[in-house]
Amino acid sequence: MIDERVLGCLEVQVGGGFHPPKATLIITQYRVVLAQRTKPLEQAHKAMYGGGGLFSRGPKGPDFIDRYLAMPPDAALAETPGNSMLVWQQLQIVEVFEGDRPGDEDSAPTHYLVINFTGPSVRLQLSAYPPYPPVAVIRDALRHGFGAIVRG
Repeated sequence: MIDERVLGCLEVQVGGGFHPPKATLIITQYRVVLAQRTKPLEQAHKAMYGGGGLFSRGPKGPDFIDRYLAMPPDAALAETPGNSMLVWQQLQIVEVFEGDRPGDEDSAPTHYLVINFTGPSVRLQLSAYPPYPPVAVIRDALRHGFGAIVRG
């Protein structure tokens, strides 16, 4: 049996649009799992922890992303039918860069993560709100999991 460990997770948005779908990128030493953040999952998390917003009652629960740090990667992959994965052999280049939001010169730049693999590339927007950590900090964290293929 292989001991697979979760090295880290990133909240991302898949695609564009006004409300792009959210997902969590789960990085292990063998693969990358993309777990969709569905409405039923968000509602269950909110029901369990009370939402943790400004007007919520009780203590704030863990962040949504923390569930994947404690969950086995196979369980995360099986959680939602649309979840997917890439094994390390499929990865070619991982890029992190800043870009301006079109038509919004006054806002902080958005951080993007582009994963090129043996197939079409995947462009994900990091979904944490500004202020983002510097791109160099994100890049160094990704190198811990992805290694030398990280660019940016």
